[in-house]
Amino acid sequence: NASIGSPSRFMMTLVDDEFGDSPLVLNEVLTDPPTDDSNTTEVEGDANGDGTRHPFDDEFVELVNTSSSQLDVSGYSIFDKAGLKHSVPENTVLESGQAFVVFGGGSPTGDFGGAVVQTASSGSLTLNNGGDKVTVNDKNGNTIIEFEYGGSTPLDGGSRQSLTRDPDITGGFVLHTTTTAGGVYSPGTKMDGSAFDAGESLTTTVQFALGEF
Repeated sequence: NASIGSPSRFMMTLVDDEFGDSPLVLNEVLTDPPTDDSNTTEVEGDANGDGTRHPFDDEFVELVNTSSSQLDVSGYSIFDKAGLKHSVPENTVLESGQAFVVFGGGSPTGDFGGAVVQTASSGSLTLNNGGDKVTVNDKNGNTIIEFEYGGSTPLDGGSRQSLTRDPDITGGFVLHTTTTAGGVYSPGTKMDGSAFDAGESLTTTVQFALGEF
């Protein structure tokens, strides 16, 4: 007894808090630190804050615990296509909403939004600017995150800036300079430099317009 009704319009809110089996989200990756400008007092490209711009030490991978509770990431591992880059040591625990930043090397100096900060256990991340894939495995060896850039993707890893989600946590990856906050990178914080929120809402609002069938 179905019949065609008048066109209608309504709003539906989808609450998406499903990130597979893990609440850990890859939020930002820097593969090509900006070149230092010798004509300024600032050390451009010094993402890890140790006073020196280095093409490998200043690379970083930023992950965020999106759950409302602590997350023990001990034994997790980060790979690129070339192999293992970082093995997370024991007793590495992220609070709700806390970021986890792994730099390629150097001596990271600064607050980084209260993030847990480590340097690559392999001695370097050496992420390929022309294209690579970042993979994160849990302590049981299960792959929980895969992120590919460059090559056939529209994401340029050699653009002297990071690739970051816009909006943070839930958005797709874009060049950092194209975000509303601008800038070239933001390790440990949101794109605008503010701290991540504990139990941050992952609610997405979607509007659907339905016409006649």
